[in-house]
Amino acid sequence: SLMQFYGNALLEYNNQQIRVLPPSGRQDPERTSVGMEVTGRQGEIYPVSYTMVKHDGEWLVRNVIINGINIGKLFRDQFADSMQRNNGDLDKTIDGWGEVVARARDTEAGQQAAGDD
Repeated sequence: SLMQFYGNALLEYNNQQIRVLPPSGRQDPERTSVGMEVTGRQGEIYPVSYTMVKHDGEWLVRNVIINGINIGKLFRDQFADSMQRNNGDLDKTIDGWGEVVARARDTEAGQQAAGDD
Protein backbone atom coordinates (compact mmCIF):
# COMPACT_ATOMS: atom_id res chain seq x y z
CA SER A 1 0.00 0.00 0.00
CA LEU A 2 0.98 3.64 -0.20
CA MET A 3 1.51 3.71 3.56
CA GLN A 4 3.92 0.76 3.34
CA PHE A 5 5.85 2.50 0.56
CA TYR A 6 6.30 5.69 2.60
CA GLY A 7 6.86 3.70 5.78
CA ASN A 8 9.73 1.76 4.24
CA ALA A 9 11.30 5.00 3.04
CA LEU A 10 11.08 6.45 6.55
CA LEU A 11 12.71 3.34 8.01
CA GLU A 12 15.75 4.07 5.84
CA TYR A 13 16.23 7.36 7.72
CA ASN A 14 19.05 7.03 10.24
CA ASN A 15 19.76 10.36 11.95
CA GLN A 16 20.66 12.18 8.77
CA GLN A 17 20.12 15.92 8.70
CA ILE A 18 16.80 17.44 7.58
CA ARG A 19 16.67 21.17 6.90
CA VAL A 20 13.34 22.95 6.40
CA LEU A 21 13.78 25.76 3.88
CA PRO A 22 12.26 29.21 4.34
CA PRO A 23 9.02 29.88 2.44
CA SER A 24 9.39 31.32 -1.03
CA GLY A 25 7.00 33.05 -3.37
CA ARG A 26 3.48 34.21 -2.69
CA GLN A 27 1.86 32.83 0.45
CA ASP A 28 -1.63 31.31 0.07
CA PRO A 29 -3.74 30.78 3.22
CA GLU A 30 -5.25 27.56 1.78
CA ARG A 31 -2.27 25.98 -0.04
CA THR A 32 1.50 26.02 0.40
CA SER A 33 4.69 24.16 -0.40
CA VAL A 34 7.15 23.17 2.29
CA GLY A 35 10.68 22.69 0.99
CA MET A 36 13.24 20.55 2.74
CA GLU A 37 16.71 19.22 2.15
CA VAL A 38 17.51 15.74 3.44
CA THR A 39 21.16 14.83 3.79
CA GLY A 40 21.92 11.18 3.00
CA ARG A 41 24.39 8.85 4.68
CA GLN A 42 27.24 9.83 2.33
CA GLY A 43 26.46 13.56 2.53
CA GLU A 44 24.35 13.73 -0.64
CA ILE A 45 21.50 16.24 -0.47
CA TYR A 46 18.00 15.31 -1.62
CA PRO A 47 15.45 18.07 -2.17
CA VAL A 48 11.97 17.26 -0.86
CA SER A 49 8.86 19.37 -1.39
CA TYR A 50 5.51 18.80 0.29
CA THR A 51 2.42 20.42 -1.21
CA MET A 52 0.02 21.12 1.64
CA VAL A 53 -3.65 22.12 1.43
CA LYS A 54 -5.95 23.32 4.19
CA HIS A 55 -9.13 21.25 4.47
CA ASP A 56 -11.69 21.82 7.24
CA GLY A 57 -9.12 23.85 9.17
CA GLU A 58 -6.40 21.18 9.05
CA TRP A 59 -3.30 21.05 6.86
CA LEU A 60 -3.05 17.88 4.76
CA VAL A 61 -0.27 16.62 2.50
CA ARG A 62 -1.47 16.74 -1.11
CA ASN A 63 1.72 15.70 -2.87
CA VAL A 64 5.39 14.97 -2.30
CA ILE A 65 8.25 15.55 -4.72
CA ILE A 66 11.49 13.80 -3.76
CA ASN A 67 14.66 14.60 -5.68
CA GLY A 68 12.58 15.72 -8.67
CA ILE A 69 10.31 12.65 -8.64
CA ASN A 70 6.65 13.61 -8.30
CA ILE A 71 5.37 10.83 -6.02
CA GLY A 72 1.71 11.87 -6.33
CA LYS A 73 1.84 11.83 -10.13
CA LEU A 74 3.72 8.53 -10.10
CA PHE A 75 0.99 6.87 -8.03
CA ARG A 76 -1.82 8.51 -10.03
CA ASP A 77 -0.26 7.22 -13.26
CA GLN A 78 0.21 3.74 -11.80
CA PHE A 79 -3.40 3.73 -10.60
CA ALA A 80 -4.68 4.87 -14.01
CA ASP A 81 -2.64 2.14 -15.69
CA SER A 82 -4.03 -0.46 -13.28
CA MET A 83 -7.58 0.78 -13.94
CA GLN A 84 -7.00 0.41 -17.68
CA ARG A 85 -5.60 -3.13 -17.27
CA ASN A 86 -8.67 -4.01 -15.15
CA ASN A 87 -11.08 -2.61 -17.77
CA GLY A 88 -12.20 0.21 -15.46
CA ASP A 89 -13.17 -2.15 -12.61
CA LEU A 90 -12.48 -0.01 -9.52
CA ASP A 91 -12.94 -2.85 -7.00
CA LYS A 92 -10.53 -5.12 -8.89
CA THR A 93 -8.01 -2.28 -9.18
CA ILE A 94 -8.14 -1.52 -5.46
CA ASP A 95 -7.93 -5.22 -4.56
CA GLY A 96 -4.76 -5.55 -6.66
CA TRP A 97 -3.20 -2.24 -5.60
CA GLY A 98 -0.92 -3.85 -3.00
CA GLU A 99 0.63 -5.97 -5.75
CA VAL A 100 1.26 -2.89 -7.90
CA VAL A 101 3.11 -1.15 -5.06
CA ALA A 102 5.07 -4.33 -4.24
CA ARG A 103 6.21 -4.60 -7.87
CA ALA A 104 7.30 -0.94 -7.85
CA ARG A 105 9.21 -1.50 -4.60
CA ASP A 106 10.89 -4.65 -6.00
CA THR A 107 11.84 -2.80 -9.19
CA GLU A 108 13.41 0.03 -7.19
CA ALA A 109 15.26 -2.44 -4.94
CA GLY A 110 16.65 -4.16 -8.05
CA GLN A 111 17.77 -0.84 -9.51
CA GLN A 112 19.47 0.12 -6.24
CA ALA A 113 21.22 -3.27 -6.05
CA ALA A 114 22.43 -2.87 -9.65
CA GLY A 115 23.80 0.56 -8.74
CA ASP A 116 25.77 -0.91 -5.84
CA ASP A 117 27.96 -2.98 -8.20
